[in-house]
Amino acid sequence: MKIQKPKHKTVGQISQETAAQQAPDPKVWTYVDAMAEEEFIPNLLEAIKRGRQLFVGDFYINNAGKNEKILSNVLRSYWIPLIACPSPNFDQIVFKYHAKDEQITLIWTIPTEAGCEYLVRNRQYVISEEQDLLAYTIAFIDGSLEKMAMFLNGEKATDPSIILEVVN
Repeated sequence: MKIQKPKHKTVGQISQETAAQQAPDPKVWTYVDAMAEEEFIPNLLEAIKRGRQLFVGDFYINNAGKNEKILSNVLRSYWIPLIACPSPNFDQIVFKYHAKDEQITLIWTIPTEAGCEYLVRNRQYVISEEQDLLAYTIAFIDGSLEKMAMFLNGEKATDPSIILEVVN
């Protein structure tokens, strides 16, 4: 039996070609560029479909972008339906699905760590189209988004923290 070569390029081949063409320091907005791809809406709709099968009522969609460890210029996008609002994190977009009227609401968008640092460091130069992203970034850094997640989940700020202890 003869093994045939694939007729299309593999992710590894595309990654190597792209890495060879790029400067060593990738752009801060790589994540934002990836989210603008035409796959974004179909992936969001698929996550909503999965969420409707898993949950009754409202739920959240967590989109986490993660760079591959081996192919550092490959960004994977994970769409996860959740019953509770997740804690904010870098490389994250969170939506809420409202079951009653079948609508989605953007809760927040947080860029990469480098993107957050860049936005805060250059806040006076941020253009009007990126002001929302800057506001989400500042709210993430100052803890406001964490408080929002707690509120959306019905948690109280005075709830005792869970302390994990290693027992030998």
